[in-house]
Amino acid sequence: MLIEVAERLDAFVAERNLEARGGGWLALRACVIRLLGQTALLEANVPLTLAATNDVDVYADYDFAIEREFRRLLAARGRELDSLGSEIWMPAETEYSTLFVGHFITLLVADAASVLVSKALKAARKNRPLLTEYLARVAALLAACAEVSGGSGAVPMKYRATELAARAKARFALIARRRESPRYGRVLGRFVGAGLLSTNQKVVPHRAAIQLADALWAGEVEPRIFELLPALLIKKPSFFKERAALPDDLSRAGRALRRGDTSVDFRGIPGKDLARWVPRVGRAGTLPSRLRCFRLTADDSRLLSQLSLELGATEVDVLRRGLRELAAALLAEPKPRSNH
Repeated sequence: MLIEVAERLDAFVAERNLEARGGGWLALRACVIRLLGQTALLEANVPLTLAATNDVDVYADYDFAIEREFRRLLAARGRELDSLGSEIWMPAETEYSTLFVGHFITLLVADAASVLVSKALKAARKNRPLLTEYLARVAALLAACAEVSGGSGAVPMKYRATELAARAKARFALIARRRESPRYGRVLGRFVGAGLLSTNQKVVPHRAAIQLADALWAGEVEPRIFELLPALLIKKPSFFKERAALPDDLSRAGRALRRGDTSVDFRGIPGKDLARWVPRVGRAGTLPSRLRCFRLTADDSRLLSQLSLELGATEVDVLRRGLRELAAALLAEPKPRSNH
């Protein structure tokens, strides 16, 4: 999908530069876009079980006009350019393979090993199932490492390589069984159907409500479900069939997000990662309302009720409208004085 986006972006730059040449304007510079994170693994068809949120992480040296068009092209395909993607740590030894080379746009993808090293060092708990699967698949290599004697400069390890390989294979067997369950398929299919996750797993996308308990169960093998849960409960509770009895940690995370507090984590997902989904799920671009209590005099209360009847609006809507009109009157930029 991103190769098609790169092709369209290259055509956009070519068209803009043709116009610039005719009008004597500054042309857009050629640039390189490097795919990182889960998106890189999916685009490279890495033989691991993958699921990714709809954000796209990149390193890029493009002009603002190209970034804006790139963002628009991604949004048209249900993806979103992560504004913090450039802050992702990657090893200095990262190698990049070419996905697309145009006249102005070059699209590269980070090598899988470097992406996994980044995940292991910076977000190990969130990526534990993925890292476990990778270790299980390279168990033979780990076993071979055990035959190499440790000399000067050897790094001490908690487990021998053969033991680490065995533990990874056993743990991955449990993860694989859960992923094969119809229960897991229903949960993942709901998130894919809502455009919240993409995956290389075989699932049937759907929009039927799911049990919250099932989502919590599935999150143990796909933590990106945990990343989305608090925002969904705040902004789109109809995503779930029942949500009366929330686990304590989920309830705390939800209350914190409603206050705009990002200090509370949820099952290994940092609060700042939970918070970025609040304006992006449900009604996009909106934040949850907050409860505020005010004491009104009897006269103020009567006036509020009268305005509510006259305008055919709720008392809350009257207050919101009055607040906005007052802000427009008092906070608007002052008009320049006339010299006449």
